Amino acid sequence: MTYQPDLYVRNIGNASPKEVYKVIKQLSFGKIGFVEIEGGNAVIAMNVWNMKRTSATRLLLQEGKPLLLYYSQTEFWKVYSYENRFVEEEEQKKQTRIEKQKLNLMKQKELENQKREQELKKREQEKQKREDDEEREKQMNIEDQAKKRDTISKLKCIDYGNAAELYPSIMMRRFRK
Repeated sequence: MTYQPDLYVRNIGNASPKEVYKVIKQLSFGKIGFVEIEGGNAVIAMNVWNMKRTSATRLLLQEGKPLLLYYSQTEFWKVYSYENRFVEEEEQKKQTRIEKQKLNLMKQKELENQKREQELKKREQEKQKREDDEEREKQMNIEDQAKKRDTISKLKCIDYGNAAELYPSIMMRRFRK
C-alpha cells in the first residue's frame, strides 16, 4: 500500500481556504477533497494523490520532514503530513530542553568555578595568615631574646651590686687586678 497522507500546513497567516486550495492545486499533488482552516493552520484532505509526480514528496512527508511550499517569491508555508503535524513542535520542545540542560550545565560549571575560586582565595588567605603568624613569632622570639639578654645583664649588675655590698673586699680585689 502506498503512503497517501492528508496535509497539515502550519501558520498560514491570513490565507483563506480558497488561497490554500489554489496553491496546492498549482502543485498538481492530486485531487483535493477539502481545505479546513483552524487557529491559523490548515488541514488539506487529499482524495487522490498524483502517484507519479509526488513519490519524493510523499516519502519526505512519511519521514516526518516538512515541505516548504512557496506561495509567493519569498514566502512559504511548512507542510507536514497530517499524522506528523506535531513533529516540529516536539523538535522545538526537545531543542528547548537541550538548551535548558546546556544552560543548567553552564550555571553549574560557573558555580563550581566560583567555589574553586573561593576555595583558592581561602587557601591563599590561610597561607598568608600562617606566614604572618610565623613572622610575628620570629619577631617575638627576637624581642624575647633581646629582653632575656637585657634581663641577664641587669641581673649580673644586680648580682655584682649585691656582691659588692656583701663582700666588698672580694669585689675590690677583682677590680684591682
